[in-house]
Amino acid sequence: MTASITVRNFFDEEETIVHLNVQLYQTNGKTYYFPDFQATEQFLMQDDFEQLYICIELEEPLEWLSMEKSSKAGRMIKDAAKDAKLYLHIMRLSDEIEMRRTFAPFMEEVAPVADRLKCGFDDLMFFQGCSPKTVQIFCDDLPNTRKKIFYMAPLFNINVGQVICGASFYLEDFFMSRFPIQPSVKKFSCSVSLDFIISDGFYQNVFEEMSTSLPNLEELILEGICCNIKTQQDIKSLVPVIVKQIFGIAEYAHTVTLMNYCISFCHTLKPAVTRSFASEFAKTSLEVMIADDENEQDMIIIHKNVKFLISLDWRITW
Repeated sequence: MTASITVRNFFDEEETIVHLNVQLYQTNGKTYYFPDFQATEQFLMQDDFEQLYICIELEEPLEWLSMEKSSKAGRMIKDAAKDAKLYLHIMRLSDEIEMRRTFAPFMEEVAPVADRLKCGFDDLMFFQGCSPKTVQIFCDDLPNTRKKIFYMAPLFNINVGQVICGASFYLEDFFMSRFPIQPSVKKFSCSVSLDFIISDGFYQNVFEEMSTSLPNLEELILEGICCNIKTQQDIKSLVPVIVKQIFGIAEYAHTVTLMNYCISFCHTLKPAVTRSFASEFAKTSLEVMIADDENEQDMIIIHKNVKFLISLDWRITW
């Protein structure tokens, strides 16, 4: 049996998911506290749960929330999760300092027993020293905004086997990073951008830093942010940069590395784009296998530890 508990301070009347909502709001003259201990305990005592999902979404500070209630709620959920896999998802937690301080006792109880964790970088401070199997980082900031590098260090203080970062963390963030050493990580997934100019030795440093911070890493998965080529000038300026980046990663990656990357352009640019990539790859030691279909061309590159799939998509019309 799977149980789901949502902790939030607002309510969606159209919500149809069957679970216990531990609400933090006033409605119809009735106050629901954090949490409604009696209702929650009755719910958790119904059966032995194999999986327990905890979702936290607190956007506003709660004046009546005490550290004692916070700790009691955490202990109750921890006890219920003794024989279950606990999945903890922090969708949003108020940045208000007092709110986070008051909520900390809840996290101190629940964090050590979480099997899977999904949260933002700002929430990682609650989980340093914990040992979940998987940590997934999500970014709810505006597009093209990035966290400062100092937010990322707490990630490396969690004893986790698999890290999934998505667009919250880029391969380039390892450059001159000096992150803490975390020997537990076996699998690391992050984004990669190939459309910026790099200096000689850039990826040598990136992978030296990575091998130091993640000494037991077995697999690196890179998800590319789509690059758009709009003009002939873009072809001249971007293609050499992209190929240099690909060669740098292929040459210095110290572990099994898989990458998917998409390059989009108008069909009228197809001949020039494909010629340019062929010319630039010919200057390297990389062997490129081509797979064509009606709307795109896949370039498959296998070199040392790496396997890249670069998709040229010409279905775009500007």
